[in-house]
Amino acid sequence: MANTRAIAESTMVSLRFPNALLEKIDRYMKHFAKENPGLTLSRADAIRMLVTKGLEKGETLE
Repeated sequence: MANTRAIAESTMVSLRFPNALLEKIDRYMKHFAKENPGLTLSRADAIRMLVTKGLEKGETLE
């Protein structure tokens, strides 16, 4: 069941990714699964994680 509070505090965004980028995201998902046995990661979750990590890394550059 979806968390209604999380849905209320978020905005849906539709994006188009090149296939090569999706392949990299899928490789990240496989790596994550190997490093975290028993945890499953959806592609949407992986994209959120990667964007968050990238933004956090970028913040250290400011």
